[in-house]
Order: sequence, then structure tokens, then C-alpha cells
Amino acid sequence: MKAVAKRTYESEFYFNQVTERLDLRNSTNWDQEKFNKYKKVMLKAIIARKKEGFLQFDDTFIFSYVFLKSIKHIEILRKRFKYVFIDEFQDTHPLGTNLLDLIFNNSFNVFQKIGDPFQTIFYNQPMPIVDERNTFFLNLSNRFGNQISEPLNVIMPKANIESAPDIKSFKPVILIYSDEKKIYDSYRSLLSEFETLDEDFRNSTKKDKVLIWARHWTKILKPGKVYANVNNKRENPNTTLKNIIINFLHKLIIESGNSDTKLKLWIRSHEKISDLNIVLINIIKERDTSLHKKSLIDIINSILNEGGAPSIKLNHPIFNEIQKIICSYIVERVSITESEKNDIFTIHSVKGETLRSALVVDFEKKLLTKILLHRYGLYEAKEYIYTDHNLFYVAMSRVTHLFVFAMHVDDWNKDLQASLESTWTIKIV
Repeated sequence: MKAVAKRTYESEFYFNQVTERLDLRNSTNWDQEKFNKYKKVMLKAIIARKKEGFLQFDDTFIFSYVFLKSIKHIEILRKRFKYVFIDEFQDTHPLGTNLLDLIFNNSFNVFQKIGDPFQTIFYNQPMPIVDERNTFFLNLSNRFGNQISEPLNVIMPKANIESAPDIKSFKPVILIYSDEKKIYDSYRSLLSEFETLDEDFRNSTKKDKVLIWARHWTKILKPGKVYANVNNKRENPNTTLKNIIINFLHKLIIESGNSDTKLKLWIRSHEKISDLNIVLINIIKERDTSLHKKSLIDIINSILNEGGAPSIKLNHPIFNEIQKIICSYIVERVSITESEKNDIFTIHSVKGETLRSALVVDFEKKLLTKILLHRYGLYEAKEYIYTDHNLFYVAMSRVTHLFVFAMHVDDWNKDLQASLESTWTIKIV
């Protein structure tokens, strides 16, 4: 029975458009006779689990199809949302696209899909089909100058990116290396060099990031470091301080005899919390509690008194705790070194961002290097898929000023130099 249970879990559950019923497909290459024997039991078990709330991602599409079998439900949605705009359309699941077309692709609704098919960078996600007869192309970039758009169009000719004439960037750089451990420091040196030469680059507030295809490449660039998941970044000081004060208020009010189970929710939604946010922002900006202590204690005591707790005085230890947290953030920001910076990210993670500069590295299979060579006519075999091709395009199109691509000296040759030197700057480290 374990084998049947495993087959049940792995078989494709779907909505059969012909029978208009929930159905099960033999997607595990099981003997068809055995599949037919157990199909009813398997399907019954799956539906029972769904009724109990054990749903998976694809179930949202399956049950939406069932829901939309009723024209009444479709009409409700059409009338409720006359204007429908889908941003980042290239990331929409094909099943989701079919559902949205079913509802909104008609003469009554205004249905627009906004996106860039060349930013389809999720593996196994098909490129969206673009009907050019009903497409308005926005290919003018206000992010970078023609120094970036010209080589970018060699990488992705169909994108046909144009740049506003008043925007200036640097020629992209090929950083030729023999020692992987020198790549990161060479990139930082390049940034210093360009900052010295160009005031606009120096004054830009955009970030510089190192972009990688695989997370474990982090330790190649920075020995001993591991990829820092962006979801694990430290809570901002405003949130930290607000949570400390809310927990402090909750504790004192409870100690005064208020046992309301929704007390913390009451505190968080209190009208004075918006005032607290403003005071905390000012404290963080000025890095000192002393100037705003009176405002802070008035807010705290107002909530305490309303909750049935006594007021606190200006010498309460809570203010020392707040000041210590502010100081800890100051020390953290000042003491961090270049090598400790969290500036290495996957290409996937920066889609949608605008960066001052980006360094792209390419190790192991060197798919990105092969793409560059292929697009410049120096590598015949097209050994890459559109997803990797799109990743190169996304990485290069993030920058306002400078794009750097690190290439191993063994992959470099005179033919490549002759093809690239007019639109790329060549740096050997």
C-alpha cells in the first residue's frame, strides 16, 4: 500500500475539460492496468485531503477552473474589475494566464499585460507568447546610456533597447582574471577608479552588487563567506524599537490587572502608535533620545493610563535600553568592512532593481561566458537555454553606469578582443 500511496501523491491531479470533472492522470508511467485498478481509490483519497484543506500551489488553478465553470461568477468578476493591468506579466503562470484570459479578454473589459518576455528567468517557466498585432512596445530605457544598450542589443537583439540621448554610462568592462580570489578586490578598485573620474557616478545613491548564478560561488569570491539570504537581513531599527515599546506597554498594563486577550492588538492599533513612529524616526535620524524624551514619555504614559496602568518617569530604564539599541546600529554601520559587506546576490534576486554597477562572475559550466561568445559569433554551439540567456540580459540591464563581466584568461583570445574592444573596456588583473 505504500507504493500506491506514493503513486497517489505523485500522480497529476487536474480538472478534466472533457468530462468537466476533477481527475487523475497517470503521470508516473505506472502500468496502465494497475493505474486503472486503483484510480478511483486514489482520486477519492486526494479529494478527501483537499476538503480538509491540504492544498498545493497548482490547486489554486484547478479549483479556479471549477469555480469559473459558472458564467455567473465570471460576470461578477468582469463587472467588478473593468480595468485589469498585470505587471511583470512574464512571471505569470501559463494556467493563470488562461484563467485571466477567460475572465477579462473580451470587448467589455480593458485588459493590459505589462512585462518583458526577456525577463522570464524562472526555470521551466515558458516564455510568454507576444501577439505583435496587439502590442505597444516600450523599448526606450531611461536607466542607462547607449554605452550599455549597444552591447546589450548584441546579447539580446530582439529586445531592441534604445537609450535616451542625455543619459551617459560607461562602456561595460571585461575583467580578465587568472586568480578567482582577486576578482572581488579588482572590482572594488574599479569602482574607486570610476568614482575619481566621474562626479555623477560618485554621487549616485544606487547600490553596487556582485551577481552570481549559483549561491555557493560566494565562498569562491570571498573565502569563508556564505551566501546571505536577503530574507535573513536584520530588522530595521524603527521596527525593533517599536516592538520593544509595545512589549513594554503590554507587560505593564498586564501587571496592573488588565487581562484582555486582545490587549496587544489594542496597543498596536492605538492612534498614538502613529505618533510613536514619527518620534522614533526622529530619534533614529538624530541618534539620540534626549531631544525627544518628553514626546516619547507622553505617548507611553497616554497608552499606559488608558490601559489602566500608572505612568512612568523620565529616569525609567526603558530609555537607556532604547539608546543602547540606537548605538548598536551606529556601531554596526561604521565598523563594517568591504569584505564583510553583504553585496553578493543571485541574478534572480535583483530582477526589478536599479543598480549603480554590477559585477557578474561565471564559474563551473560557464554558461554566461558561452552566451557572450555565441552572441558575438565566436562560439558555434548554442549550449544554453533561453532562461540562462535571459539571466545575462537581466543582469546587464540593471545598471545605470557600469557593468563588469569577469572572464577567465583561458577563455580569452585575440578574436574575442577584436570583436569586443570597440564597445567594451578590457581590463587584465
